[in-house]
Amino acid sequence: MGNTRVPECDLRAERPVCRLYLPFASGNDIKLGTRPGGMAAFPAFVGFGVSDISINYFGEQINLDDEFANFAITLPETFAIDALAATFYNIQTGVYGNSVITVKAQLYHADNSTNIFKPIKETLLALKPDFYGNTGDIKIACAVKKGINLKINAGSRLLLVFYSEANGGRGITEIRGYASAGLTLT
Repeated sequence: MGNTRVPECDLRAERPVCRLYLPFASGNDIKLGTRPGGMAAFPAFVGFGVSDISINYFGEQINLDDEFANFAITLPETFAIDALAATFYNIQTGVYGNSVITVKAQLYHADNSTNIFKPIKETLLALKPDFYGNTGDIKIACAVKKGINLKINAGSRLLLVFYSEANGGRGITEIRGYASAGLTLT
């Protein structure tokens, strides 16, 4: 079974409901940064104990044909995304100016016939608290979204993406840390 948790089932329900929990962890630390103006620079893809930084600037779509690694998972059955939780453990912050950094996590989706992933807007998480200044203080930011209830068809692929945005200052920032998340499917 690897890193997945055995499904949890409520057999007392009129129609039994099973939940599958999928853990994600970056393994090594990841570096997230922003471009002038505070826009996200290079996102990080997080898998099951492994991660990598994209070689392309963050955009509305992610094309894994252009990347060195593939961290997407394929769903063997039709599931509904029920909940997503994410955490970022900051180990180093480099801020140029008085920027406020927000780390975000989001699931991206692709059909089984393509490597073009699009964001699932219902899964966007803005982790809190934000990171301020050039302090390097170790902080943990997290977010949880429940009750998403979004159907994803069998054979579809999911990709977990972390990125950062900045407000204030010049907007050029860098933050390093460890990323993790948990996904509940029903």
